[in-house]
Formats: sequence, structure tokens, C-alpha cells
Amino acid sequence: MFFGRRHKATRRARVTGVPDVTGSASFRLLLIADTHYAPPGPPRPDTPPQRLTRLGCELARRTVEDARRRGGFDAVALLGDMLNDGAAPGAAGAAAQVIAAVRDAARDKPLLIVPGNHDYADEHLPDCLTGHDGVNEIGGYRFVTFADPYAETMYCTRREEDRRRLADLARGGGSPLVVLQHNPISPYIDSSSYPFMLTNRAEVLADYAEAGVMLSISGHYHAGQPLTRENGVTYFTAPAVCESPMRYAVLTLSGRDVQAELRQLHLSDAPPLWDTHAHTEFAYCGRGISAAQQIDRAQTFGLSGLCLVEHAPQLYCCADDFWAARHIREPGCWR
Repeated sequence: MFFGRRHKATRRARVTGVPDVTGSASFRLLLIADTHYAPPGPPRPDTPPQRLTRLGCELARRTVEDARRRGGFDAVALLGDMLNDGAAPGAAGAAAQVIAAVRDAARDKPLLIVPGNHDYADEHLPDCLTGHDGVNEIGGYRFVTFADPYAETMYCTRREEDRRRLADLARGGGSPLVVLQHNPISPYIDSSSYPFMLTNRAEVLADYAEAGVMLSISGHYHAGQPLTRENGVTYFTAPAVCESPMRYAVLTLSGRDVQAELRQLHLSDAPPLWDTHAHTEFAYCGRGISAAQQIDRAQTFGLSGLCLVEHAPQLYCCADDFWAARHIREPGCWR
């Protein structure tokens, strides 16, 4: 589906040792996982308090803008759980908002989408995710996206027809295969609190090795997992952007060489930064903002300080005179 500032939080990892088959040019893929957006309304009762659900669209947009400032990218992948509750009223519209936030910020880039267990894609979001399940040729790679079905919104299984589809792609030859799905594939996550792994994980691992898959990319596990190799396949799990420090990843592909760079939107490891010009609802230009919102954003993203200020003419003239600039040409309008 087609749709900077660098600081100490940046971390790089690398997996090498496989011959380059696509040339020396590199391809950069921006990964956004688990925005867990929840529009205004009653929250889902089991939502963990650290999950920044109200900021899902904003976090998606900020991630794209931050990545643009810090070297750019060639394509974007949304790795599922765009929503916090895909069964809530208006879920389709909420998912469309997340997708639109990414599209608007990266209009000139292809967008790959896989749904997650919170998105309820098969039942509630067909219009938003139409075309998510397929093959996309981008930058010398074949990106294969899987929409794995869930039982009880938790237990995930790769469909037999999707397994056959991958085998057919491999037999047909072509550029290197990169697969994307919501659930992690490798390394194994032994968790008693949530079944992260596919129910037929062993079969999928064997499928990927037999098909010569170059790279497998997932989300879902909020902590993320570094680049690892198993049976000739490189695996990566992107961290969740919805929990502080709001991390995302950029993968750089050069042939079959893969490098991963983790970044964060929270400014805790950056040099101290103040916003010295933040308006409030009392400003003539204050549309859709408030002092409370400004303070909340400053704390959420780790600003060192915030100055709430207004333009001085607002104190001495009415709004009509201010916007018409009469306070500059006609000093008599000042009060």
C-alpha cells in the first residue's frame, strides 16, 4: 500500500556478512510501531497509564518530521496497533486519522501498513486498510505485508494461503524479500502475561529460512528487539512510539546488509532546551491551544522550560485593530 536534530539517544546496530545483491545504494525505511491512538472519549478501561493514547496522531506526525530532519528516509512502515481500541465507535475514522497524519507528513514516500491486534482490521477497518496485504516493489526490494488474523484479539496465526504465497514468491525469484507483520517472530519472547508469538511460529521461521527472506520486521512488543539473525534471516522488532521515551527506528538497507538506528522523541538526553515563545488561549492567535496543553506537551516531550507569552499589542488594542495592523498605523486605537 503506497500511500534534525541528532542527540545522545541515537543507537545503531548492524547485521552484516551476506553478499550485496542490489548494488551500493542504500535504502532507508522509517518504522512507526504501536501509536495506540484513542480519540477523545471514554478510555478503554485496561489501558496502561503510561500509554500516550491521546497523542497517537501527533506522535506519528512528529516521528516523520523528526526523521526528515535527521537524514530523511525512502519509505514508511506502520507496524500495527495504530488504534488503542479498534472496537470503539468511530474506529475506522480514527485509523484514517493516523494514516492521514503520516501521509500528510510524508506525501512523497511510499507507505506500507500492517494491522495489529488492537486494530480489529478484518471486522472494523476494511476501508482504511484496503490493499494492506500484498507485495510492493520499492527501492530494489520486495516488501511483503501480512495481516495475520487474531483469535480473542490475542492469539495470532499465519494463514496457510499466506504461507503458500511467500513460497510462490521465493520460487519466482527476483529482488530480496522483506516481510512485515505486527507480531514478533524472533527472538522468542517468553511472556506469561501476553502471548506475543505466532501460534505457528516454528512453521513461519522455517518458511522464512526456506524462502531466503532477507529481513523480517515487526512491532507489537513495546520494548522492541535488536537486530538478530536466525537461519540466515535478519529479524527486527521496532519499539512502541506511544510510551516514553517515544522511540522509533530507521533501518538502512544496502544490498542484504542491514543497519538499525533507534531514536526517541523525548528530549531527556538532548542539550537543555526551552521554548521561550508559547502562546495560550488568551492570544488573539490562540486557536485550539491552551496554557494547560502547552505545559502538558513540554513535560511529555522533555523540554527543560517553557515561557507562556503573548504579543504586547494584544494588551492595548482590540482584535480587529490588531489583525488589520491599525495599532501600527493609528496609535490612537491603543487603549
